[in-house]
Amino acid sequence: MKLTLNKTALVVAQALTVLGMAGCGGNDASSTDVLLDDSEMAQAERLRWRSMDKSAPSVSIDEQSGDVGGTGQITLSGQASDNLRLYRVRWSNDRGGSGRASLSGNYLLATWSASPIQLKTGANTITVTAEDAAGNRTTTATTVTLPEAAPAPAPAPAPAPAPAPAPAPAPAPAPAPAPAPAPAPAPAPAPAPAPAPAPAPAPAPAPAPAPAPAPAPAPAPAPAPAPAPAPAPAPAPAPAPAPAPAPAPAPAPAPAPAPAPVTSSALLVTLQNFAETAARNWNFDGHSVTDQFTSAQGRWDYTDTTYEPWLFDRADVWRMMFELTRNTKWQTQANSDLAYYESRLSADGFFLNKTGEQDTKYSYVHPWSTNTAKQTAAYNATVAGFPNTYSTGAGLWTERELWVALNAAVKYHTVSNSTAALSRAQAMVDQWDQVCAGRKAPLVSYTQHEGGGPGGTTPSDLISSPWMSALYFQAARLYIEKVPTAANQVYRQASDYFDWMNTPGTRGFYSGSEVGSEYAGLVFPSYLAGGSLIGDAGPDVGNMDHALDVAGFVAFAIKAKTALGLPTAAAQQRLADMKATAVVAFTESTRTTLYLPKYRVNPPRKFNWWTRGLYELVANGGA
Repeated sequence: MKLTLNKTALVVAQALTVLGMAGCGGNDASSTDVLLDDSEMAQAERLRWRSMDKSAPSVSIDEQSGDVGGTGQITLSGQASDNLRLYRVRWSNDRGGSGRASLSGNYLLATWSASPIQLKTGANTITVTAEDAAGNRTTTATTVTLPEAAPAPAPAPAPAPAPAPAPAPAPAPAPAPAPAPAPAPAPAPAPAPAPAPAPAPAPAPAPAPAPAPAPAPAPAPAPAPAPAPAPAPAPAPAPAPAPAPAPAPAPAPAPAPAPAPVTSSALLVTLQNFAETAARNWNFDGHSVTDQFTSAQGRWDYTDTTYEPWLFDRADVWRMMFELTRNTKWQTQANSDLAYYESRLSADGFFLNKTGEQDTKYSYVHPWSTNTAKQTAAYNATVAGFPNTYSTGAGLWTERELWVALNAAVKYHTVSNSTAALSRAQAMVDQWDQVCAGRKAPLVSYTQHEGGGPGGTTPSDLISSPWMSALYFQAARLYIEKVPTAANQVYRQASDYFDWMNTPGTRGFYSGSEVGSEYAGLVFPSYLAGGSLIGDAGPDVGNMDHALDVAGFVAFAIKAKTALGLPTAAAQQRLADMKATAVVAFTESTRTTLYLPKYRVNPPRKFNWWTRGLYELVANGGA
């Protein structure tokens, strides 16, 4: 994000504060009592910690439990620590599978637990990685062997069946002087319940005609020897039996039906379950939470220092849920959250819950609000916080900041009918092209996009964020509804960006098998695309959580390509891929632990980007 404070001074002040706390033992209990959640860190936090921390955390594997000889599911646990701020612990199995460990403790010392870890037959090397807030990492590993299951005894062979006896040859029929007439066919039985009539008897065969009387012999003058009797004719040979007909070939098995395509309406049904958790209805659908449900699992409340759930405009997301479902409970939630948000928006347009910086990522305009002064303040904050043109020397640039500015300008025009707001919006659309610089994507260095690399490095790899770009195109769609003459420019941007993402070398999409064998057949969107694998650009199971918002963008890209007369087959396939992965993301976020909410929304802001993605999917006709 673009800060209006002097960034160097801010970082130095924060560094002195943190170092002072470390030197005096950290008297501020809040600095160590609560662990970070398992979400991605905000960019401002990454930038701050990378500037001051070059020391890697430590991690150990202390205990293994589970059923190695049976199900092959185990639990590993241990400890992790850091000199300033522990972030997360992750595990991966070289035979497939990965995930995040749960943490309990504080920022400096925590106990981690990874469960369940599914073993494969043979040796499994489990690598555990601890990461601190600055991106410094330490790994340790252990090998667990799952023995092969004992083979089942072979069944006794069944005795060979006795050969069927050969049929006796049919006897040759005696010659008949005349064939007998065929018997009359039996009549068909009457339908039940009347008994069938007895068949009529066949007529008796007609008797053979009697031989004519022999004529009287003529007298012979002299006896002659009697002629030899003619030999009896040989009986006709029995006809050879007809060969048995060959058995009909077994019908070919019908091909397995293709899985039904995932529909937006089906995704919406599931999303409404997660909406209950997002609305803090923790016990929805049969679960009953206890004190074991903590902020590390996504618990939060309306306090004056809670800001993370409001990122990506929580109030507006409830408005979208109402429009998608027409369920008035979400309309009520939208109005309630808008009232709270505006009560915490300063006269300068900044969200007061986010302390330590004037962060315009939390400055939102709501055209459906009646408080015009608050909308004006939020809009003005975004104008002051992000310039109209791009500078290569800017400390930070992301597509998300571009979305914040464009979104505010478009919506403020609805509030004020200001031509200056439309000019500001066009400047944001032009800035996308400026950063692209003739390429199909707005590429900046990893360091400029993320505030630095792992371990205090400053990578120059060129990257772009697909999910942040999806946010930009959400606002761009609203802009061209107001200014249709800009449609071709935005459509070209969307078409080009999809083509860039879909080029294998950029890794905008990648195979789920890179994360684990259990995800083979799925396609994941990258968190950061461009071909790099460093830091957050590498494969991660958490990237599936962005399938739904990237699906919304791909639906818009299809709309753009259609308007431009370009082929859409590749985009249609990727849309199907993203929707299928979104289903798995929903499934893996559904808990069975009864003391936690059934539908996992952690980090809480995840519901906001999920709903935005589905809203775009529907708005762009991506059924």
